[in-house]
Amino acid sequence: MEYQELREQLVMLDRQRQQRRRRLDQLRQLQHLLQPFREPQENIQPNLITRDGELVQELEKMRMLVARVGGRVQNRKRDGDSSMDVGSFPLGTNQKLDALLDGL
Repeated sequence: MEYQELREQLVMLDRQRQQRRRRLDQLRQLQHLLQPFREPQENIQPNLITRDGELVQELEKMRMLVARVGGRVQNRKRDGDSSMDVGSFPLGTNQKLDALLDGL
């Protein structure tokens, strides 16, 4: 009689252990999947998260380029240079931009 009770208890404990083992495996798998989110500044999108990221630097370069091109266009218009007149180019938009940048 006592043997039967101990055996049933052992079987029940083994089932609980197996359930907990499966749960532990699930949690470890979730932990592994969430690992990249632990350090978002390095793993997700570092250029968008920080103020001094790559995206901000590239935008600053574009601002400087736009300012330079705008200044050159204003100088050409003010000097009366008709060769840079937008209407005189029989070119596409990209070719016009290339022609403007060649003057820099």
